[in-house]
Amino acid sequence: MEKDKAYKTLKRLLESGSIEDLDEIVNIIGKTNLTNTIGMHYDTFRKRLKHPEDFSIKHIQRLADLIQVDPRLVANLIFDNLEKNSKRNK
Repeated sequence: MEKDKAYKTLKRLLESGSIEDLDEIVNIIGKTNLTNTIGMHYDTFRKRLKHPEDFSIKHIQRLADLIQVDPRLVANLIFDNLEKNSKRNK
């Protein structure tokens, strides 16, 4: 029940543009819950957070399905993170 509430909250936040970072999704859902649900090993997920360009379309789709949002919202969030990281590294 609590898990469903977290996903609904996350959906609202994503659709309103309030979430700007993948870490915010993790803070709401939790790494373990998220990795189990999207079918990714915990350590692999941690690596993807550091290198979001390595997320596969399959995992983006699973995450979007889980949150019940358009996968483009999740993909755009990842692209925004990549842009921030590239600016930070310059």
